[in-house]
Amino acid sequence: MNSANDIAILLFSRSAKLESHFKRWTDNPSINFHIADQLIKKTLAKLCDAPFPLFHIDETLQTGNTFGQRFSNAFNFIFNKGYKYVVALGNDCNDVRPDWQLIYEQLKSRKSILGPDRRGGVYLIGISREAFFDLEFGRISWKSPLVFRQLKCQLDHCYILRAEKDTNTFDDVVENKDLLEWIRRYRIKPIFARKKEKYISTPQIPQGLKRGPPSYALTLTID
Repeated sequence: MNSANDIAILLFSRSAKLESHFKRWTDNPSINFHIADQLIKKTLAKLCDAPFPLFHIDETLQTGNTFGQRFSNAFNFIFNKGYKYVVALGNDCNDVRPDWQLIYEQLKSRKSILGPDRRGGVYLIGISREAFFDLEFGRISWKSPLVFRQLKCQLDHCYILRAEKDTNTFDDVVENKDLLEWIRRYRIKPIFARKKEKYISTPQIPQGLKRGPPSYALTLTID
């Protein structure tokens, strides 16, 4: 794959502490924190295997008064590093296994990419520098069921990935196989005993790409 260093990945998220404050999956703050921490760690581990450089920008590095401003500034930060394309993800859809070869091909064919979640939002946005500067972040109703529709209207030549389920509620946690296994290991299963366990399949990551050189990897997390 040529020119892989033209593409960077943005993990845009809150820290586990702040995420667990806004997403109260259970009535136990400690468990909520560990769930958030687990989601972020799993997402980071998965993205570190991608063939593109990774930037993790949480609230300790974000700038701006609104979500749209903070998100836009994160894109700006990476584009100012010289990258031509940015693929932004959050940690909500923990079961997503991005097809990096497909993403690479679509971006190089001058298409933007949207991965919708099942609540009207998006779990992935892949755009070029040119598409980013044409996108009016301030007109998007972020954190609402209108996000996917509004982004699709603004972005020309858009490739749509399949819809994925995010992890925002108690029931979402129960349906997440990896989280359930982690919960059992930490012996907090009784909280979920009243719920019927459901399992969802997760696609395998295609083996079409090699991981990028280690020197390209850059993570901006501040511990």
